[in-house]
Amino acid sequence: MEEYPIAITENLISILAIPILIDQEVMAIFLGGYRKETQLEKTKLEQLEKISTELAPKLIQFINGKDNLDELIH
Repeated sequence: MEEYPIAITENLISILAIPILIDQEVMAIFLGGYRKETQLEKTKLEQLEKISTELAPKLIQFINGKDNLDELIH
């Protein structure tokens, strides 16, 4: 947990951290959690992994100076 200070700050008991990879390098972490002990269903985990894959190219655009986050998200 000490690797995720936001989890400590938010009193998260159960956390999920999915790396967002660009060229096999971790560029960000997609982090979510619950304040009570929760077991995530496999389908929800698969959906979150898909979202993290879709976020990778948008993250590259943001890193490369694209300032309008609304454009990247929609």
